[in-house]
Amino acid sequence: MKTILFSIAFIGFFCLSLHAQDFQREVQYNSDIYHDLNLDVINDGSNDFIVASNIFDTNMSNSEISLKRMDENGNIVWAKQYSDASLQNARVFDVANMFDFVAITGSIDVSGTKHTFIAKIEAATGNMLDVNYYDIVSPNFNSTGLNIAFTNTDANNDGNADPGFVVGGFFGNCYSLDYQCSLNIGYILRVDQYLNVLWTTELDTSVSATSDYDFVNKITETSDGFFLTGSATGLTQQGFERQGALAYLIDYEGNFVWNSSYIFGNSRDVSVDAYYEPTTGNIYMLSNYSSMHNFGITVFDPNGTIINSLSWVINSGDLDRYGFSLKESVTSFNNLVVFGYDRNESWSAGGTTQTGQSNVIVYEFEKATGNQVSIDYQYLTPHVEAPGDEYNFWNSQMPLIYYPDMATVLDYNNGTQGDYLIAGYRTPVGTPVTLAEITKTGNKRNNCENMELTLPHTAISVYDIPVTSGLVTTTTGPMNFSGTPYNYSLTNCDGTLGTADNFNKQTGGLYPNPATDQLTVYLEQNTIASVTIHSMLGQKVAAQTFSGSTKKASVAISALKTGIYFITVTNNVNQNQTFKFIKE
Repeated sequence: MKTILFSIAFIGFFCLSLHAQDFQREVQYNSDIYHDLNLDVINDGSNDFIVASNIFDTNMSNSEISLKRMDENGNIVWAKQYSDASLQNARVFDVANMFDFVAITGSIDVSGTKHTFIAKIEAATGNMLDVNYYDIVSPNFNSTGLNIAFTNTDANNDGNADPGFVVGGFFGNCYSLDYQCSLNIGYILRVDQYLNVLWTTELDTSVSATSDYDFVNKITETSDGFFLTGSATGLTQQGFERQGALAYLIDYEGNFVWNSSYIFGNSRDVSVDAYYEPTTGNIYMLSNYSSMHNFGITVFDPNGTIINSLSWVINSGDLDRYGFSLKESVTSFNNLVVFGYDRNESWSAGGTTQTGQSNVIVYEFEKATGNQVSIDYQYLTPHVEAPGDEYNFWNSQMPLIYYPDMATVLDYNNGTQGDYLIAGYRTPVGTPVTLAEITKTGNKRNNCENMELTLPHTAISVYDIPVTSGLVTTTTGPMNFSGTPYNYSLTNCDGTLGTADNFNKQTGGLYPNPATDQLTVYLEQNTIASVTIHSMLGQKVAAQTFSGSTKKASVAISALKTGIYFITVTNNVNQNQTFKFIKE
């Protein structure tokens, strides 16, 4: 029996001594459709994070790359869209942080061929710093970057650190994602911090088949190199063609270390993420299996041998729950947490039946046993995926290759417990629009309607797949991305909320942001009584009071030093709302 829980939660705002409270924010852009949501934390001491996505029109025919910097209270610091006027079909699939800037990867059309691109963007402002596209092996091949990760390891065995990025994806003959393409080959591209190519390695199987499943979708750094997940083409012992789970380790220079790729299920298996445990050298790999309609964990020792006693797959009567991200628990180093989406769920709310595709699932387990830990949850949000895109999650039973980083962990500098940041989707009933729903929680549970999960598991047995790799050439081409700010609406979740939450819905804001001399704050409900500005260190640097029925106020900030600040707006009934802004 499914237990449906209704949460009445107060959405707190900035507190100078403690980290902010949980939130569940919904971002809407016109009547458009958020797609391919992924996120990463910005490591500049601010507790902010970046949300990357593509925003499609209602016909799913045109899209724009979108980045938003959000603070730990769920407020948006800046939001920009990016494009190159001379190139077409730009698409972002992942974002990663490096110091005070972020990098994104995806694909863009160059003279009728898709090419991987990498763009470097200033985290404080969203301004474009550098961008290139890359010809993997040949300009005649189509290629796409699916995952990007920061690394600081030695890339050329000269004893020096080489800060930069590694990108995983695929290249081949077909313009669109197609597992029946005559040629699909996975690749890993490493660039330095200036986006110069250091090396590229391709991964492929020699199986002769009508389908080609050779892709790389995630990169996890270990003490020995980079562990690669994705899929590989293989045959079972019965001779049937299958999509298998990629499990492959290369060193920091792109050379082969070991291969433990395998087939488990009856049709399609795909590995989607991994967690490296430094104390043991073990790798915990998250995979999805079509035979079980569920996710599982495979554990490898430092030599790539599967530890059967720690490996398992969910064996539940509730089908079609798939893992996307694997993270360390914020409450115990002994546990890991799987974040994913349910393919299809139905429930009753307000006397009507709701349908939720891509409902968030959060599942915690013990590393030592695989056993479920405490109560786990599924977030119930109405959403039906708009048809027509090659990267839709549910074109097949489960995604064939692309699994975005839909969750990450926000660790605080003051030693308090961290939080989970999770990207979800919401399509309000009767509308064509899909909202981005961003949740921050420290207890796995969201603020809106949810249900408890209990998912039993069983052991796995596998068939090996031979995968080979080798260094290949890559050349670089110039791009001219530019970012443009865009407007949006930001609200709290539309579940059951208490009356105390009313002011804390996003009923006000500020502009411009960044600002130089003058900042305007406004409220849509009540009036402004006072504003207070604090620095990132919690120091009060300015304050101003207002009288009468002021709903919009100008605040002088020219005397402030360049940096990031918090401005708290107090209304006429003594309620507070805090926003973050950048002083240029």
